[in-house]
Amino acid sequence: MAVDEAHLLNTWGQSFRKDFQQIGWVRARFQHCIPIAAVTATLQVGGPTDRVRKFLGFEDGHHHVIRRSNYRPDIKLIFRTMKNGLESGNFSDLDWIVDNSAGRRRTLIFLGTVAAGFRAQIYFWKKLADDPHRAKRVRMFNAVNHKHYNDETLTLWRKKDPDAQIIIATSILSVGIDAQ
Repeated sequence: MAVDEAHLLNTWGQSFRKDFQQIGWVRARFQHCIPIAAVTATLQVGGPTDRVRKFLGFEDGHHHVIRRSNYRPDIKLIFRTMKNGLESGNFSDLDWIVDNSAGRRRTLIFLGTVAAGFRAQIYFWKKLADDPHRAKRVRMFNAVNHKHYNDETLTLWRKKDPDAQIIIATSILSVGIDAQ
């Protein structure tokens, strides 16, 4: 039995995903005779790890914790203070992303709501009005989109399509993306 993204048990287990509450119960029904693996790259040491272990019914001395670094040298995080609020629809603080002098740097932008993501997409589309590939260059990834559209967005990134540059995503993508 395997649990992927086990850190979500700490944040969602009690309230959001009721099925998560059944994992320890299912394991108990099999009298510990089936192995269970819980995997995550982001579970914090201490309280969060202890809560997930308890949630899964792991007993002290009867399980192994293997920690490896989630260091990703292929990812560059850039923090900049924005001068314009996200509600304004003015995303000029992000113009450097589509500026041709910077090249077409692939960029993943997380915003808190679908509405903010839509405003950002419209802003970028206006900036790229003369680009015939703007609909491919700037794409949204969120729960409102059809699954086919979101899958296509990730496929474009995984294949490193030169026209696919910016993904504007909500938290739906923050639980895991496997793309260079």
